[in-house]
Amino acid sequence: MSGHSLKLFDDAEALARDVAARWLAVLARRDTSRPFTVALGGGRFPKLLYQEFSRQSADALNGVHFFWGDER
Repeated sequence: MSGHSLKLFDDAEALARDVAARWLAVLARRDTSRPFTVALGGGRFPKLLYQEFSRQSADALNGVHFFWGDER
């Protein structure tokens, strides 16, 4: 068994809330003495996700280094 599971969401907003909560939980456990870097993408869903990050806990983003990526 791989240990993976499939989770279904009612809409993109519910998915963004869940992903943001999971990501913020990882941030809470990080080693703050080391940089935490994130590559950001564009599009409709990432926009929802970034809004949810800031809504749930903007303070958790302190010390995070963001880089924009372009997958094209």
